[in-house]
Amino acid sequence: MVFLHLDEFEKQYGLKMDYTVILKEKSRLEVVVSREQLGSFQSLAHLMEAITKLEASD
Repeated sequence: MVFLHLDEFEKQYGLKMDYTVILKEKSRLEVVVSREQLGSFQSLAHLMEAITKLEASD
């Protein structure tokens, strides 16, 4: 897993997104958790659980 600041992301990928998002890179970048979804998590533990599930689905 890689964390990039907005400026690092835009420089590396040449893209702009509706930040903040969580992306997954396979053959292309895919939004796996949108800004709206991030705002709906009730706690950090729920967010961490969702990310763990995403990593396990690889």
